[in-house]
Amino acid sequence: MNNNKQSLSKKKTVAIIISCILAVGLITTGITLYIIEENRKQDDLNQQQSENELLDSILAQINEFERQFNNANEREQKLQPYADLSSLYDDFENNVFPVHHELIRNQRQASIVNRFNEVFRLKENWFYNHYVELITDVEQQATDITVNWEDYYNKIASDISEINSQFQDIISNDNEDEEIELTQVILEIYNNLIITMKLFLENGFTDDKITDVDNIIENIKDIDSLITQDSIIIDQRLQELSNKSIAIIDNLSLQLQNEDRNNVINQFETLIADIYSWLLNYYLELLNEIANIELLNERETLENKIADLENIKITVENIGILDENDMQEFFDRVDELLEEYNSELEEIIERERLVRQQRQSASTPTTSAPDPHQTQTTTNNVNPMELFHLLNVYREENGLPAFNWNVTLASAAQEHAETIDNGRNFTTSDGINWLDRLKIHGWIRASSGVNVTALSTQDAFSTIANVASERILNPRWTEIGIGAHVIYCSVALGD
Repeated sequence: MNNNKQSLSKKKTVAIIISCILAVGLITTGITLYIIEENRKQDDLNQQQSENELLDSILAQINEFERQFNNANEREQKLQPYADLSSLYDDFENNVFPVHHELIRNQRQASIVNRFNEVFRLKENWFYNHYVELITDVEQQATDITVNWEDYYNKIASDISEINSQFQDIISNDNEDEEIELTQVILEIYNNLIITMKLFLENGFTDDKITDVDNIIENIKDIDSLITQDSIIIDQRLQELSNKSIAIIDNLSLQLQNEDRNNVINQFETLIADIYSWLLNYYLELLNEIANIELLNERETLENKIADLENIKITVENIGILDENDMQEFFDRVDELLEEYNSELEEIIERERLVRQQRQSASTPTTSAPDPHQTQTTTNNVNPMELFHLLNVYREENGLPAFNWNVTLASAAQEHAETIDNGRNFTTSDGINWLDRLKIHGWIRASSGVNVTALSTQDAFSTIANVASERILNPRWTEIGIGAHVIYCSVALGD
């Protein structure tokens, strides 16, 4: 019985011990779990604090990069803060997000990302506006150069039109007294047009303008390269900038092929051809006028024709405007007329020689030798004073004042008439011509004149009125001198 009681007591003791052990274990486990939970909570708090500090640091860096960006004045200075911000964002996205506490990710991720985006938009907007400003400046340059170019074309075209109008007014002038000056003015216009056109084509504004256009196109390309290099603007805004650049380049490329330039060149060429044609026809008409002058078997007319032809030939050769074919055709016509007139002049000189020979034979006595002490006289067909009177009447009938008799001109005319009668072809034996003879006699002002052969004073007047009326009736000439010898009469005019 006692053994049973002892056994039961032991069991109770064991049970109590076990219960105590279990209770201690449970308490220990509870304490352990509590400690673990508290530690976990503390770790979470520490992690959250650490992440908050990290995010605060990131926000501080974002703010600093924004400040640096705003304080920078030049594009190059703004690029570094932008690059730093981009690197910070990459690090935030790749290294910070994955370890964030869910609470952090949910609550602060959005604010951080929004702050990044806010600063990115600020910087992208600045760069976008900067590129737009660059392109707009170049676009304005392109507009200015296009307007200036068109204005210059219009001015050149207007100048050509004005010159053409001036040319038309000049050639419509029928005043024969101004004919020589007229051709000189037209020739000057022609030469100036040639020079201006050469400058326009070779050394003028076109080369400079083309260089300017090329520079603008290069500037646009540089801006496009800059945009690509910076890699800040993307998508729609990037396409917008690209389209604007392409439009400017296309417009400038069209300007390089501007039809206005070709129109100006055509106007130059047309007016130059018109003036060239007028000058060529003018000198050809002079040849025809010379050819159509009535000779009346008069030596003076032929000599004047020959002299005029020689002068025209020299003039045309000196001005040098005719091309090779026109020049050859013109000279062939001149040589043809010179050959014809020289041949006719030789015939007239020969006839005059025969006439003089016959007169001298008729006046030589056959019955006795001449008395050496007796003065020899020569019979003249023309009376200078009577001819002077007839010419003054002719002038008065045409509304002009009478000539004044001039002793100097008369002396030179008399010597010239005697020289002609001596058969020296209107010059003295030493080669002195009509103008030089006047100078020798003391006449240095402007002069003109006419030489004729005549059988009487009235015959001399009729011949002069037919072949030299424009000289006799020219109001410029107010002085006259007349010389006569046998059948020859020389009339000298002066102002």
